[in-house]
Amino acid sequence: LYWANVALLLAVLVIGHATKGSVRWFGAGSVRFQPSELAKLITTLTLASLFAVRRDHIHRGSVFVLSVVHIAVPVVLILRQPDLGTALSIVAIWIGMAFIAGMPGRFIVLFVLGGLALFGLGWRLHIIQDYQIERLTAVVRPESDPAGASYQVRQSKIAIGSGGFWGKGYLNGTQTKLNYVPEQSTDFIFCGVGEEWGFIGSFALCSLFIALIIRIIILAEKNRNQFVRCYGYGIAGIIFMH
Repeated sequence: LYWANVALLLAVLVIGHATKGSVRWFGAGSVRFQPSELAKLITTLTLASLFAVRRDHIHRGSVFVLSVVHIAVPVVLILRQPDLGTALSIVAIWIGMAFIAGMPGRFIVLFVLGGLALFGLGWRLHIIQDYQIERLTAVVRPESDPAGASYQVRQSKIAIGSGGFWGKGYLNGTQTKLNYVPEQSTDFIFCGVGEEWGFIGSFALCSLFIALIIRIIILAEKNRNQFVRCYGYGIAGIIFMH
């Protein structure tokens, strides 16, 4: 599974379909397949296996290095697409799964500090592009570039706010239906819920996701199998990150 995952990520760089400057998909039009989405599941599954098989040696530096290399290969290939968001989600999933698996805290701190250093180096070497950094800062400071990098975030907040308490009704959202939010069917799908169903609908949707995450964690905690436990927390981590 791991090497099949790597092969798919390599293949999409060679024969994938380019859209908006990124090569992430096989196929075009309405029928497309994105290997990086499958990579999150497979990397989580195989990482859980790695931690489970080596549970008695989890405190060793060799296991730490092996687990980092394990995620580094798909992360680097995903960054080449480029898809910074998915790459960062896999990195975050490693942190959560390593903690659950019993990895010593010093290794997790070393991983975080090393990751931040590599991120800065990647930016300086232009492996991580300026527009990707702008997208990250736009989340924190949406007023910084309202007509550019922050446009999507700003318009989505307007859409959610305009929904008020009860919402404008199904398919009655003006911000979304008039395409003020360009990527509303992908990264910003939540603003459609906020505008059409308001605070009540948004609260209900968030509550369902929270309930799902809690249910997965309860099932993981009830299971004494280390593999199932790590994998359960990994899946919960994927949903939580998004």
